[in-house]
Amino acid sequence: MASAAWRLLRWPLAPGGAALAAVTAPWGRRQEAACEGCHGGLAAYDLGATLGRGAFATVRLATRRETGEAFALKLVSKARTPQDLHQNEVQVLRAAGSHRHIAKLVDHFESERAWAVVLEFAAGGEVFEHICEQGAYSERTAATVVRQVAEALRHLHARGIVHRDLKPENLLLSSREGPANVLLCDFGLARFVGLGVDPPTCRAGTPGYMAPEVLTAGPVGPQVDVWSLGVIMFILLSGYHPFNPDGSLDEASVERKIVSGQWDFNSEIWGCVSNEARELIKQMLHPDPACRMKISKLLESPWVTGDQAAAGGPASDLHDVRRGRLRRDRGGRSTSSAS
Repeated sequence: MASAAWRLLRWPLAPGGAALAAVTAPWGRRQEAACEGCHGGLAAYDLGATLGRGAFATVRLATRRETGEAFALKLVSKARTPQDLHQNEVQVLRAAGSHRHIAKLVDHFESERAWAVVLEFAAGGEVFEHICEQGAYSERTAATVVRQVAEALRHLHARGIVHRDLKPENLLLSSREGPANVLLCDFGLARFVGLGVDPPTCRAGTPGYMAPEVLTAGPVGPQVDVWSLGVIMFILLSGYHPFNPDGSLDEASVERKIVSGQWDFNSEIWGCVSNEARELIKQMLHPDPACRMKISKLLESPWVTGDQAAAGGPASDLHDVRRGRLRRDRGGRSTSSAS
C-alpha cells in the first residue's frame, strides 16, 4: 500500500473546540499551509480506473508521475457540492492526522470543475463487497475488523470528530492478500463536536446505519458511530441487515424499525454465533445513546481483543442465501439535510 507523502501537523487531543480552532483559519491560508507538500495539482497524476462513484463525487485511481505511487483521487463536483462541505472534509482529515486505520490525506487542490482530495490508496476494496462475494465473516475475522474500526473511532472521538456515515462501503481493505488492515474513509459528513461546538441535530448519514437519535433529530455525538458499528458487526456475522433481513423494505420502513428497535437474532445463522458476540451487539444497538456501549469499553471486550472470538462462522449454505439480499439492500445513499 502506498505511503502518504503528507507533512502532517500535530493536532491537539482536546475534543471539539481545540481541534476545530486548529483548522478554522481563513480558507486561503489553510489551503496554502496544507499544500506545502502538494505536487502540482491534477497535472501531477495519471488517472486510472474509477474506484467508486456517488451522487456528488467520483473516486479514481491516480498514479503520481514523479514517483509511481498509487493514490485514491476523490473528485467532488463543484456544480453539485457547496464549497463549505468540501472545506469541512479537508479540515476534518487534517485534524484526524495520521492513524493506521484511517485513509490518510495526501494532497488537495481544485480544478475547473471539481475539488480534488488525494488519499491513501487501499488495494483490497470495500469490506461491503467482500461480504457480498464471500459471505459472513468468522467471529475471529469479524472481531479484527470491529477492533480496527473501533481504534479509528477512538482516535477520531478523542479529537472531537464524529464520522456520521460509518458503513461497510466506507471500510476499505489495505490488501487483497493475507491479513489486511481496515481503513476508514469518506469523511464528507463528518463533523466536530465537543467543547465550544454545538452538537449537530440534522439528519445525516446513510438511512440503514443511522442511530435512532439521528432519525428523531436529537443531538448527535460520538455514540452515533457506535450504533453504526453495531449494525456493521451484525452484518459481518450474519451477512444480512438487522433492520431489513430480506432486503425488501423501503427506507421509510427501515427507519421506523430503527426508531422502534425492531430487530432480533431469530435467524438460524445466530445459532452459530457466540453469546459474547450477541451481547456486544445488543449493547451497541441500545436505543438510548447514554446507555449505549462506549468505544473504550468495546475495545476492552475479550471478544474484540480476540480472546473469546471463535474461529468458525455460519455454515456456507446459510450465508449464501443472505448475501444476495444484502447486495440489494445497501442501506441507502448517504444524505444530509444540513451541516
